[in-house]
Parts: sequence; structure tokens; C-alpha cells
Amino acid sequence: MSLVKEVKDIYPDIQFIMISQVNSKDMIGKAYKNGIEYYISKPINAIEIETIINKVKNNIERDNKLTNIRQLIQGEDRKIFKKFNYEDCLKKVLYRIGIIGEAGSSDLIIIVNYIIKNNLKNKNFSLKKICLEYTDNPKTMEQRMRRAANLAIENIASIGLEDFMNEIFMDYSNSLFNFEQVRIEMNYLKNKTNKRGKVDLKKFLYGLAYHCEKIDTEYSENNL
Repeated sequence: MSLVKEVKDIYPDIQFIMISQVNSKDMIGKAYKNGIEYYISKPINAIEIETIINKVKNNIERDNKLTNIRQLIQGEDRKIFKKFNYEDCLKKVLYRIGIIGEAGSSDLIIIVNYIIKNNLKNKNFSLKKICLEYTDNPKTMEQRMRRAANLAIENIASIGLEDFMNEIFMDYSNSLFNFEQVRIEMNYLKNKTNKRGKVDLKKFLYGLAYHCEKIDTEYSENNL
């Protein structure tokens, strides 16, 4: 039984059948506890042994099939998630910060997808050049995104004024914006200043990409 326990710790999938003339309930219980699948008491019966061996064999085959099916399903789930993940995640974030209905939201989705797929999140890039791949008027596309981002900082600042510990405020006030600019926007909304918070559009885009990849990583880890 000590040998079985040690082997089970190293190779947990191995199945053990024990044959013994000892009929002690304590010993039989200990045998099962240490990893025995079946305990056969002597004198042995050939039919019983054959039946038990076949049961163990069928259990192994069933477990292998279930494992293969599970891996296939998880693999397909990951493929589907990879295919639709970033756009779905972006829409969720844009919804949470209150700009999913803005004209610039579709532009943000296009550009952030481009940043993620081309691994530009840690690199300086020309926003104008990326926009040119999707439109003949990159300036208008950028303006739409900037207007959406300006509304987003206003929404975040409003949430912070009501509840500084709000989950949305905590998640996005520093990752999508410069927090000092959020504070300025909060003071503007409280009529303490005429100055509004400014949005760094590239930081905003990087932040959106970060949140989508974070969700993607969590999903993958939970389904491995």
C-alpha cells in the first residue's frame, strides 16, 4: 500500500487492483484511501477478477474519451473566443464608460483591434497612418474618436464625484486617462475651474487594448 501511494502521487492515472487474503476492514479501507480501485479477497474467483479487470479497462477508456472531448470543446471555445474576443471586450468596456452609442465607438474598435493584432501596444505609432488604412479622411476619423474619448473622461469624472470607490471609476480612471486630468475634469464639473481634463488619445487606445488583453488572459487561464 505504501508503494501504491507513492506511485499514485507520481502517476495519478495508473489504476490498481489489490488481491490479498487479509480481510481486515481497516486494511481494506486504507487500501482504498491510498488509491486502490478494487480490492479482491482471497480465495480468488477467476470470473470476478476478469470482470473487475474489464471494469477498470472500461473506466480508463471512458476517462480518456471524456478528456479528449473536453480538450476538443475547450480548444474550439478558445478559437471562437479568439475570433470574437477583442471586439466583444471592447464593446463591453465602451458600454461601461458610456460611449458605446457614440459615432467614434466603431472607429475605436477598429483601431484597438489593429493595435492588438499588430502588437503595437508598447510601441509608438502613427495614428494617422493607421486611420489611412480604413478611410480617406483620417482627420475626421481621429476627431470622432477624440470626441468619444472626451465624453468618456466626463463620464468617468461624474462617476468619481458620486462614488470615488466605484468599480468603473477605479478600473478606468487611471488606465484610460492621466488621473490628474480626471481630477481636473472633476473640478470642472463641480464648477471649481473653467479648465477641462484633457485626453491623451494614444493612452486611451493603449488602455482599451490593455483591458481587452487582460480579459482574454483571464479567460484562457480559466479554461486551460
